[in-house]
Amino acid sequence: MTRGLLAAVVAASGLLLPAGSAAQPALGDQLATKFQHTLDGLGQSARGVVGVSVVDLTSGRRWDVNGTTVFPQGSAIKIPLLIELFRRADATELALTDRKTLTAADRTGGSSLLQYFSDGGSALSLHDLAVPMIVQSDNTATNMLIDAVGMDRVNRTMASLGFPQTKLQRKMIRPESSARGDENVSTPREAVD
Repeated sequence: MTRGLLAAVVAASGLLLPAGSAAQPALGDQLATKFQHTLDGLGQSARGVVGVSVVDLTSGRRWDVNGTTVFPQGSAIKIPLLIELFRRADATELALTDRKTLTAADRTGGSSLLQYFSDGGSALSLHDLAVPMIVQSDNTATNMLIDAVGMDRVNRTMASLGFPQTKLQRKMIRPESSARGDENVSTPREAVD
């Protein structure tokens, strides 16, 4: 989402009524319709295909533009990986203190501080890998966690949670996998839920 589109969505979200508002329901419906029209206009004016899903956390009301369309996820797929890591730690199938030695084969480009670590010089805990994966979008940490947790496990958990279109299908920075169509994907609705 471009900054302009995000700013417009945030500005348009001011049209929503606060929880417990005494305004008439008809006014709330009018504002909701206006918000949807604003989102539709932003989607139509954008170059390319836009996917947006917005949920009012107080009412559960939803607004979408291409909400069920499958899109590549980029680094957003790191959230399902983190969910599976914590799920497995809670089930004591692994411990966040388990250590993985970073090797030259693990180093990956993109956003990564760990790509500069020496071959075999560092053993990082799963927790130590999760932090840079989320905070810095570290691709080396992500790929090491994919190896530790497993793509199939992430996908099974997402499906069991009701997110069947959210799929981790490749490691980060793998152009050959992308060329084959192995993209990490989800829908705006599943991503927001």
